[in-house]
Amino acid sequence: MTTRIELGSFNRNEDSPIMLKEKIEIDGRSSVRIYQRKDIDSITSFKDRIKTMMKYGIEDFCIKHETFRPLLQSVGVKRINRLQTDNPKSTQDLFQSLRSEARTGTVTQKTEGKLKEILGNHGLPEDYQIDFYPGKYKTEDFFSDLKKFLNSGDNFSDNCLFFIKKTEDIFTSKTILHKSTIKDFDRDIDIIKNSVNTHFETKTRFLAAQLDERTKLSKTNFSESMPPDLKNFQIAIQEKLDEIKNEINKRSITPTNEDIKKYLLSLLEKKFGAEEDSERWDDETATAAANIRAAIKTLFSTNWWISEERKMESLEKVKIFFTSKKEQMPEAVANRIYQE
Repeated sequence: MTTRIELGSFNRNEDSPIMLKEKIEIDGRSSVRIYQRKDIDSITSFKDRIKTMMKYGIEDFCIKHETFRPLLQSVGVKRINRLQTDNPKSTQDLFQSLRSEARTGTVTQKTEGKLKEILGNHGLPEDYQIDFYPGKYKTEDFFSDLKKFLNSGDNFSDNCLFFIKKTEDIFTSKTILHKSTIKDFDRDIDIIKNSVNTHFETKTRFLAAQLDERTKLSKTNFSESMPPDLKNFQIAIQEKLDEIKNEINKRSITPTNEDIKKYLLSLLEKKFGAEEDSERWDDETATAAANIRAAIKTLFSTNWWISEERKMESLEKVKIFFTSKKEQMPEAVANRIYQE
C-alpha cells in the first residue's frame, strides 16, 4: 500500500528540529508527515504556548522511552522521531524546496533522490507519493508558485507575468486603488485565474497519460510514484486569488485609518525620499518632512492622550501639504482628508 509523504512547514528557526511522524489514516493507509516544530517563543497565545509545550514534551518523552510509545499509538501515531542530519540548514532548505516542488507538481529527480536517501536511512518504504501539508497558503509561497507556473509550460498569456507582478506589488504594498482602476485590476485577476486553470488542465492530462503508461509496467519505482492531488491545489490557488482580490477591493473602497496613514506616508516618501536618507537633506527639507510625518502619525494615532484638538491641527497641516495631490488621490483617501 502506498505511503503518503506530507511536507509541512520548514521556514522556522534553524535550531527547530525536523520531525518525522508516521500515522495510520482512517482508510488504513500510512502517512508520514515531515515538518519543523514551531518556535515556542513565537507563539503569542499563552494558552496555545502551554498546549504546544505539553505536546512536544510528551512526544519527546515517548521518543526517549520506547516503553511509552503505545501512548502515541493510541491516538493514531505509529511512531515519531527527530530527523538525524549532519547539516540542519541544508536539510531544511531541501525540504523547503521539495515542498515548493510538490505544490507545483514538478518534483525533480534530484530532490526525489535526496528525499529517498533521507527516508531510507529512517527505515521508511520506497513506495510512496510526495504530497504537501496545505495549512494556510502563505502569500510569499503563493506568488512564488505562480511565477514557477509561468516557467513550466506554454499555458500562460504573454501578459500574465506582468499581471502577477503587478498584483503582488499592489497586495504587499497595501496600495489603495482609484475607483476607475478597480475594474482593470479585477480583469487582471481573471486573466491570471484563466491562465492557471489552463495550466492545470494541461498538467492533469499530461500526468494522467503518464499514469496510464505506468500501469502497464510490472513494477513501479520511486520516481514513478503517484503525483499529488492537483485538483485540490488548483482550488486552493483560485481561492487565494479571490481572497487577494477581495482584500484589495475592500481596502480601496473602505480603507482603514491605518491604510490611509500608510498611503500618505508613502506619498511623503516619494516627495522627500525615505526617512533613512534624512541625513543628506538640508535643514529646511528635514524639518518640513519631519513636521508632516509627525502630523500624519498624530492624525491617525489611537493613543488616548492625543486630544481631538491636536488631531484637527494635524489634519489642517496634512490638507494644506497634500493640496496639489488631491486630484490624484484615490477617492477613498481624498474623501477622508478633504471631507466637508
